[in-house]
Amino acid sequence: MNKSEATTQKITISRQAGDWYISLAFEFTPSVTSTSTEVVGVDLGIKTLATLSTGEVFESVKPYKKAQNRLAKLQRQLSRKVKHSSNWYKAVIKLAKQHRRVANIRKDALDKLTTYVAKNHGTVVIEDLNVSGMLANHKLAKSIADQGFYEFRRQLEYKCQWYDCELVVVDRFFPSSLDLL
Repeated sequence: MNKSEATTQKITISRQAGDWYISLAFEFTPSVTSTSTEVVGVDLGIKTLATLSTGEVFESVKPYKKAQNRLAKLQRQLSRKVKHSSNWYKAVIKLAKQHRRVANIRKDALDKLTTYVAKNHGTVVIEDLNVSGMLANHKLAKSIADQGFYEFRRQLEYKCQWYDCELVVVDRFFPSSLDLL
């Protein structure tokens, strides 16, 4: 077990869906790991969360799609309660817990993927996606939101700094795919 020095920066106590959480922010110096591949390109998608240029494919967990029926049932139950009654408050907490569960599953999958990519590669190349524009497509919006593209990029940016990895963001109008005739 390796010991590392860390200083506490901030402590936050919060309450979400009836449960209490304590969040600790530390400042530490991460250890540099050896990289397995120097440069890797990451392509985000709907069917698969990410496909690396090395050929590795990371399946998407689609937490919202899997929990959709349960969420609909809880929302129906909530709508039938008398507003601000004790049973209404109980239903609100049940619904909030289910939404929190969906968010935690998505966050966990993105956290594991971004850590793997940043730790094991020297340079990571991703595309600058127009996520808000993609969400305007009403047929794909739910699937795109379920993947968490923006959160993927946000986490990858700070983890690349942690693990001394270079992040290259390719312009969204750069012709990255060639038309072969």
